[in-house]
Parts: sequence; structure tokens; C-alpha cells
Amino acid sequence: MHHLMIRRLSPVYCFLLFLAFGVNFVDAQETKYEAEDGVLTGTVTVQNSQPGYSGSGYIGQFENNGDKVAINFALTGDGNYDLYIGYAAPNGEKINNISINGNATEVTFPGSSYFAEVSFGMVSLRAGNNAIEIIKNWGWFLVDYIRIEPDNDPEIVVTIPYQLATADPMIETQRLFYYLMNNFGKNILSGTMSLNAIEEAQWLYTNTGKYPALIGLDFMNHTRDYGWYDKSVLANEGIDWYRQNGVVSICWHWRDPSHTTNTSFDISRISDETSSEYQAMVSDIDIIAGYLKQMQDSAVPVIFRPLHEASGGWFWWGAHGAEPCRTLWRLMFDRLVQYHGLNNLIWVWTTDTSEDNMDWYPGDEYVDILSADIYADTNDFSSQLLTFNKIKGDFQGKKLVALSENGIVPDPDNLAADKAAWSWFMTWYGSYVRDGILNPLSHWQKVMGHPYVITLDEMPDLETYTISGTTEHNAIPDLRVYINYTARILHVTANPGQQILHLDVIDIEGRSFFSKNNITENMSVSLSSMQSGIYFISVSTIQGQKMYKIAF
Repeated sequence: MHHLMIRRLSPVYCFLLFLAFGVNFVDAQETKYEAEDGVLTGTVTVQNSQPGYSGSGYIGQFENNGDKVAINFALTGDGNYDLYIGYAAPNGEKINNISINGNATEVTFPGSSYFAEVSFGMVSLRAGNNAIEIIKNWGWFLVDYIRIEPDNDPEIVVTIPYQLATADPMIETQRLFYYLMNNFGKNILSGTMSLNAIEEAQWLYTNTGKYPALIGLDFMNHTRDYGWYDKSVLANEGIDWYRQNGVVSICWHWRDPSHTTNTSFDISRISDETSSEYQAMVSDIDIIAGYLKQMQDSAVPVIFRPLHEASGGWFWWGAHGAEPCRTLWRLMFDRLVQYHGLNNLIWVWTTDTSEDNMDWYPGDEYVDILSADIYADTNDFSSQLLTFNKIKGDFQGKKLVALSENGIVPDPDNLAADKAAWSWFMTWYGSYVRDGILNPLSHWQKVMGHPYVITLDEMPDLETYTISGTTEHNAIPDLRVYINYTARILHVTANPGQQILHLDVIDIEGRSFFSKNNITENMSVSLSSMQSGIYFISVSTIQGQKMYKIAF
């Protein structure tokens, strides 16, 4: 029997925020559950013609919608387990769904002509009955078994606050980011995407009496000269929304930068600065910079989410693989932040649960928040905990995680019960908001009136917001702490004549890596000998103390 062990670099951990909750691990060894012993639904059958399977057979082919196999088992106690799925995919890579006790997510099954094993990562299972279902999405693959083994690794601790990717963000950007960090794990912010201005937010207010906390806007038409499109609306609506203490999120469905009907724009030319493709991309970025500058001039921070859903390959920025997409993200970041001087952006990278999600990631120093786009099946009001936990685990708890696009809004009761700490949700416009089927009006009324959900009327004054016990960045004027992650050098600069009383770099266990008192000039500290992990930088002056978190 052949097995291909496809192991993730890091397991998925259950969320731990601020407090360490005790976990009762069952005293169990590795356990395998054969798929042929499960409950079959639809046209799937027990088969045995493909050699190399475990047990007495396997389940296939998952050809029709609704095809699934449910594997039920009981455990003596709550616990964390690593989950593996035995499968074969002779027709090439397939994406199918897995549901664990009512929460579903996608799983990528790499092409394999023989039976292999894919690691899903760590999951939390409960005492008593558990149900794991493998459900047809793409279909056309074979399921042999599932296997669980106890996982006693320590929980990931999400330590906040940490610094923004932009080295010197304006104070309004910091306040919004602090608010998101302070709110993380306590509530979810409500949001709706719009096609034109705030019509979906207005619809919600008309039908529920509540506006969402966020509005989603789109730069899709801002690099074209369409006579029918008023480009001033986006900035004006965003500024007005922020003045009402609302949060502004802007994505960018970036049309072909060559400004033609060409649908195969070649992003791979991003590394050739003499190419027409490179110049076209930079030109479009410069156009968008002008609109973002309007927001900055009005002191409005923006949650900015470009190059979304890249790994799907359906947008030109993802069609040529991960490397040129990462290069474009970093170019865009440097062009907007360094060249155009924008410091009002909170950068959101949209990821997924695929095996190669880390290959696409631009890097911690270019990203502030992680997010996922999830369009659940009709009547699936689950918390989407599996996706949340997998992203948080894969990225080692370094970032807040948001639901940047959704069809169905997760039931707030499920979000709170599962501790699926999405920072916000952003329901897509049109039928997703209004059709009464995907999100029935009764569901909207429950969501918008639920104590776990933040609506516009519950938002604080963002223009004066501070977190109790936290020193804001501008409380130490002209102090700049910057990490060059590539060279692993810490730079600390201060206003001439300002004395840094103490600089300390410590690891997560409190051990000092570097410490110095009474610094009267700018400093650069090599961090090249530091091992991978989480570290804290403490800078004290006569005007206050500032803490930074870094991760290598």
C-alpha cells in the first residue's frame, strides 16, 4: 500500500486569546476510520477496483451534487487531534469539502494515481459523538479513510497589539487598527459590499433599523475613463462614512492594466522594469494613489484589500503563479507607501486553506490583516470555524483574521459559541443582501440586533479613539522604530536631542536579546543571529513607552 504523506508545515491550532483554557486530552492512540463503513448519501458507492486501498474498499466517485460519506465516531473526552484523509485523485487535483461537527471548509486533494494521505491539520473534537463528512465539490476522487491522532502541541497565543506594516502610519490609521485589535475576539463588525456607494447599507437600515459598521467600496472602474461612471463618489462616500464613525474598506477588481479587452495580461513581466506590462501596472497604481491620497488628506484611514483571491488563478494577478503576484504586492506597497507617502492604509491579504497558501503570502512586513472569502452553501449559517482556525494556524497567529467576502452571514450565536473570532464580515452586494433566501430578513434582523455584532450606532468615536493602557505611537513624538526584515536589522531613530532611556529586545519567554540604556543617537541593531520566533521591542523615553511585536 502506497501513501504520500502531504504534511503542512504547521498544524492548525484552536484559538486562545488572552487566557489559557485547559484542554482535556483523551488518552488515545492513533485511530483509523474506514470510509466504506460510513453512511453514504447520493450516488457514491463502495468500490474496490483501484489497488492499494486500506480496509475492504473505498468510496467513489463523487460525481453528483449531494454525494457524500459521513463517518461517525465517539470519543471519551474533548481533545485536539491531527486529522488525515486517505484518498486517491487519478483525474488530477481536486478541491472538495469537509464538514466536522457542522462546520465545513474546502480541502485540496493533490492529483495522485495511487492512494495517498493528505493532512488537514489540527482540529478540536468533543467528548461523545463526532461526525466528519467528505462532501462533493469538484468531485471525481476516491476516499479511503480518515485517521486521527492526539495532538498535544501547545496552543497558539495571539499577542496584540503589534505594529502596522507602514512604518509611520498617521494617528487615525493607528486608532482604527487599535480598535480592531481591541475588538478582536470580543465582537464581529458588520459590513456590506456595495456596487454604487452605500445602497446595501441603506437597504439594511431600512429593513433592520441598523447600518453596518463597515462599507465595502471598489476601485474597479477608477483606471478607466467611463463617461457613465462618477469617480468622485467613492472618496466622497468613504469620507462621509468615516465622519459617522464608520469603517471604510476598499478592494480593487483591477481591470487589465493594458487598458484593452485582453484577458491574458502577463503579470510575469513585473520583474522587467522596461516592459510595457510593468509600466502599465505602475501607471494604474499611481492612478489609484491619487484617490487614496484624497482619503488621506481628509484624515480617513482605509482598509485596503488589493490582489484578492490570487491563488484561485481566475484574476490576471494570480494567473501566472505565486512569485509574480508576491512581487506585484510588494511593488504596490512600496509605490504607495514610500513613493506616494500614503500612511492611511491597513493592508489586507486574502488567503485560503489550500496546501500552497503560504507560497503566495507577500510577507509579514507587507501585511496587517489576513482574510478569507467564503460563499457558503444555502442554509449554512455555521461559524466557518474550520477555515478560521486553519488560516490562524498556518500563519502561526501573527495577524488578525477577517471574513473579507461572504455570501451567507454566519449566525452570531455560532460565532460566539465556536470562538470563531473573525474581525468583520463583508456580505457581497445584490442578491446576497436582498433576495430573502441566502440571508432571510429574519436572519438579518437577528444579526444586526445581536450583542456579538457591532453596527454603526455602536461604533466609538474613531477620531479620538484610544485603548486604555496603551501608549499611542504619537505619544513619543518623532520616534521611529523600523525593521528591515530582509537584512534583519532594527533601526531606531529619534528627534535630535531626544534621549532614549532604554531599548530592550526580548523573546516571548522574557529573555533579553539586546539591551541598552541612555541612547542619544540613532541606532541600528543586527538581529541576524535571532532564531525564528516572536520578539518584543520596548523603547522608553521621558515621554512614555512604546512596545512593538515582531515575528521572524
